Amino acid sequence: MSAAGGTYALLLTLEKDYLVEVGRLGSLHFQPGHYIYVGRARRRLFSRIKAHLHLHQRPHWHIDYLRQRAGVTGLWWALTPEPQECLWSQAVLSLPGALVPRPRFGASDCRCLTHLVYFNTAPSPSLFRRHLAKLGGQVPVHVWAEKELAEQMEYTRECRGR
Repeated sequence: MSAAGGTYALLLTLEKDYLVEVGRLGSLHFQPGHYIYVGRARRRLFSRIKAHLHLHQRPHWHIDYLRQRAGVTGLWWALTPEPQECLWSQAVLSLPGALVPRPRFGASDCRCLTHLVYFNTAPSPSLFRRHLAKLGGQVPVHVWAEKELAEQMEYTRECRGR
């Protein structure tokens, strides 16, 4: 895979209520539903994505704490010469039904309100693309659904086994 950087959005689903300890943010309540977490990698985008797809004993990023309870159901990504995570976060926040579960989640290194957004119903990638385009963001945004994510995780396991 490419060593290029880019921007991504993890689509997560939480089946029931959880109280999750999230590093310096403390104990946070997460309700069942759909979440979108926006991030970036200055280089090696796919390595960053793979890191989020696997559960870790010692969480590093805010999203790693939530990932211990939430399943990844999709991924939107784009190779971008400059990080666009703040623009993507604005686009996600502008989608109908968007709610902020916790200010500053995933946004400790920028001025964004949050990089984690809650939805009762999962938004469509086409609607996200339209909102992103209105803000001047890069299009196309690639979409991986559960099947592509499962294939990517299997490929990663096979490579590690060699």
